[in-house]
Amino acid sequence: MLSDRNVLSDSSLKGRRRRMRTRACIIRKDSKAGRYFSDICCKSKALRNTTNFYIRNTYTGIMKSPEERTDNEKEVLHNVVTGIKMYNEHKLVLFKKDIWKARLTGGLGGHTAVLKAFKRSEPVRYPSRENRMLTYEVLDAVFKFTKNPVYYSLPAQVNQNAMRKTFEAWKGYFSALKDWREHPGKYAAKPRIPGYIRSAETTAWFTNQTAKLKDTGKGHVLSFINTKVTVGCGHIPGTYVKTEVQPYHGDHRLLITYKDGKAQAPE
Repeated sequence: MLSDRNVLSDSSLKGRRRRMRTRACIIRKDSKAGRYFSDICCKSKALRNTTNFYIRNTYTGIMKSPEERTDNEKEVLHNVVTGIKMYNEHKLVLFKKDIWKARLTGGLGGHTAVLKAFKRSEPVRYPSRENRMLTYEVLDAVFKFTKNPVYYSLPAQVNQNAMRKTFEAWKGYFSALKDWREHPGKYAAKPRIPGYIRSAETTAWFTNQTAKLKDTGKGHVLSFINTKVTVGCGHIPGTYVKTEVQPYHGDHRLLITYKDGKAQAPE
């Protein structure tokens, strides 16, 4: 159990059915947990920038002829094509296994399994001028099959959550671009594609599968890979959902989200 002095506060978050709440916990940078979170947030920043690097260079490089592409665009497109090829080959292997199992099942269940197998086996398309925006599914597979070291420097799901945040930024960009084309007077300039994170660290997200919350009777302990954090004595009357780790004035702030079991009041 760590001896970090944690500061707690509650705030309400809107949910569809059950109310979501958070508790905030400050972790000092010179503690064992602080050093752990600093490493995680630094690696999250690196992966978000790597994700953006791949999206940007695919998005621009695919529109050029091979001889016009920059070295970065050539490298990224090579890795993307290689990763997609390996992913499609993997899907084919799984398809053959699924078909074999479906035949053993037989009957209506086997027929349903065959249909599902065909759907899952559909090959991923390669980037093209008409389809130049990578999707989360495709880039996640590319990073896995090409053994991207930045991707694998983070725990599972933490790395995927970091990637999703970058894709959300691109989704926001395309939404703003569409609105700019329809209402250019609302903007001082044309929206620009998402840039790189310049700070040393960025926020990391842990699900309830990668961070476990336990009530010890005297307080709650959050267990991460290689470290634990005591988050105070206040009772958490609900189901633990996730933890968000934010760089916070040189320290780190943990936002612990849980469902308190109460119905959300109608607006």
